[in-house]
Amino acid sequence: MNVFQKYTLRSLVKNKSRTVVTIIGIILSMAMFTAVVEAVSSAFTFMINVEVEQVGSYMSMYYGLDEESAKKAESVDGVKDSARWQEVGWADIGSTNGEKPYIYIVDADSNITDLVAVKLISGRMPENGNEIIIPKHLATNGGVTYKTGDTLTLSVGKRTADGRELTVSSWYEDGEKLTDTEDITYTVVGTYERLSYNIEEYSCPGYTAITAGGGRGAYSVFFSVKHPYSWNSFIKKNALDASRRDHRDMLRYYGSIGNESLRTTLYGFAAVLMFMIAFGSISLIYNSFSISVSDRTRQFGILKSIGATKKQIRSTVTYEALVLAGIAIPIGALSGCVGLGVTFRLLRGAFDAMLAADSNVKMKLSVSIPALIVAALVCLLTTLIS
Repeated sequence: MNVFQKYTLRSLVKNKSRTVVTIIGIILSMAMFTAVVEAVSSAFTFMINVEVEQVGSYMSMYYGLDEESAKKAESVDGVKDSARWQEVGWADIGSTNGEKPYIYIVDADSNITDLVAVKLISGRMPENGNEIIIPKHLATNGGVTYKTGDTLTLSVGKRTADGRELTVSSWYEDGEKLTDTEDITYTVVGTYERLSYNIEEYSCPGYTAITAGGGRGAYSVFFSVKHPYSWNSFIKKNALDASRRDHRDMLRYYGSIGNESLRTTLYGFAAVLMFMIAFGSISLIYNSFSISVSDRTRQFGILKSIGATKKQIRSTVTYEALVLAGIAIPIGALSGCVGLGVTFRLLRGAFDAMLAADSNVKMKLSVSIPALIVAALVCLLTTLIS
């Protein structure tokens, strides 16, 4: 620490009132910057959490795979988590929906709920190949009702038409039939909400039922990646030659694919707010530094008379700004986070109204370190400009 820096610190201590006022100004500036950037970060985290609850945390799924391809999809470098299910088969359930006459049975891994939102209404997940859970819309859309504890025997087979096997992505065709059937008895151990339309498409001719054994057909692999923001480069490097269906809303919230209008709007709004805050803060902090310089003009004159250069005198003012910012920015960041957290808690009812009544997702502060760094740099720049 040189003599000019010691001199600056002594001046700050001597003029406590002005120093405190300046620090408070920088704290307010940093708190507002923090609130803006963390609000945007928390909004995206909130939307991602809602998507995880309603659909699942998977980012994409391959379907129609053989066992070797399924293993390859799970072992790709960059895959964070994966789960799969294997087709057991199709059974005519006597549905009143002519375009959806079947129940589609899949044998799911025990960790399927880590990536796919299987929202149980009653009962529990199946534990073996003779237990099954059925979707709610089998009753509401197909007119077929089963309760937890019921036993049903199904003739399970493949869908074929004109000698070709139809897949899960094939629409129902007039004249198709079930072949290679096998009678399987299941105990209904639970019911659950309909899977996302991204998984069970509108065109799927069957109601997806989940069991835990007996798979004999094609595999579907659900997976998430370690770096979702680099989704496009990951797929370009690792895509399999197989049918794939992306979890587009999830990837859109990460900014990886699709329409950027949402992110552009929120980031643009944040940029405008930060510019307005910076403009006001510069005026406030500048006045404080201006008073400081005015008070010390005589002292600067004495320093110049003993050989101090303009650069050295200017550096004392800059050093003063850095010291004050070093004290105020951490306090401002903490204040901004606490204030935003309290605000979200008070407005939680308004955010809950945006979601289904049974949603467990709550709007809350989600601290982003990169966002805090951006806010701190902007605040520091604002202070230095001042």
